[in-house]
Amino acid sequence: MTHLILQSRQWQPEFIPAMVALTGATDYVQFHPQAWRLITAAPTSDLKEAVDALCQRYKVDGNFVDANLRLSDFKLVAMDMDSTLITIECIDEIETINKMVAGSSKTADGDAGGAPAGAVRMISNAMGRGAAQSH
Repeated sequence: MTHLILQSRQWQPEFIPAMVALTGATDYVQFHPQAWRLITAAPTSDLKEAVDALCQRYKVDGNFVDANLRLSDFKLVAMDMDSTLITIECIDEIETINKMVAGSSKTADGDAGGAPAGAVRMISNAMGRGAAQSH
């Protein structure tokens, strides 16, 4: 079995029924307002192309994931960095932070060699501002 994970800011009412029909999904659930999981058989390359085309038409992100995988099996995490799903331009924030910490070898609390720690703290604060703006 395979999970087809679908993510979008807005859902068109006809999209999920169309995707279920296309994939032959045996079950599906909306597990977040912006995300659905469809249970499907292992996809063929033709099915992947058809799913990609439907996702592009409706501006939906979709990916097939082995149903046996758990979160702990993943070694890479990709984050939304260009305000596609969140309200802050993280790339711009990181550039600003890099410029600010590049000239300093100390964090705000005086730790030597603290540029990475300072950058993490600043990114966290910036993301908090973005979260506050979205409410």
